[in-house]
Amino acid sequence: NMKLNKFIVLSFITFSQNAFSEVSANAGYVSDYLFRGIYQSGSSASTGADYEVGGFYLGTWVADVGEALEYDLYSGYGVELGDVSLSIGATGYYYTQDWDQTYEEINFGLGYAGFALDYADGEYDATTGAEDYEFTSIGYSLDNGIGLLYGSFADNGGDYIEISYGFDLAGVDAFVALTVGDDTNTDDALVFGLGRSFSISD
Repeated sequence: NMKLNKFIVLSFITFSQNAFSEVSANAGYVSDYLFRGIYQSGSSASTGADYEVGGFYLGTWVADVGEALEYDLYSGYGVELGDVSLSIGATGYYYTQDWDQTYEEINFGLGYAGFALDYADGEYDATTGAEDYEFTSIGYSLDNGIGLLYGSFADNGGDYIEISYGFDLAGVDAFVALTVGDDTNTDDALVFGLGRSFSISD
C-alpha cells in the first residue's frame, strides 16, 4: 500500500529533525485474542516497542496467533488542543506462515472528555485482488476503569459491543472485557488480560 509506505517514510524524516525523543516497550497476555470483535486465537502473548517525538510516533507490535505470528507496523501524529485530542496514522497488519491476508489502513482519531471516535480506511489482499474495508468505533471511558465501546464494519461486515473494566493487579495493568457480536463476523467472548509498559529511553 503506497499510502502506508509514504506515511512511514515521512515519519522517519520528521523524527530525524527533532532532538528529544522517548522509547518505550510493552508486553501483554490475553486469555483470548479478539481484534475489533473478531476472534483471532486463544491464549496469546504479545510484545511491542514505540518511538515518540514531538507528537509523532512510530512502533511495532507482535502477537502469538497460535501457529503463526502477527506483526504490526504503525506510524502517526497526535496533538492535544485543550480537552480535544486528534490523531492521524497508518497501520499495517502482517502474518507469518500465510496465516491471514495483509491489511493496511489509514487511521483517524478524535477524543473529548472520555469519548473516543476512531475510523480506519483500509485495504486487504483477497484471492480476487485488493478489497477495501472501513471500520468505525465510538467509546467512552469512565474514571472508575469501566469502558464502553461500539464497533462497526461498513457494508455489513459485523458490529459488536464491548464492556470492559481495567484495574491495577500488583503493579500490572489488568482488564476484563465482555464482547457481544452480531454473529455476522464478530464473536461473543469474555476476555482477561494483563499488560505492562515501561520507558527504555536514556
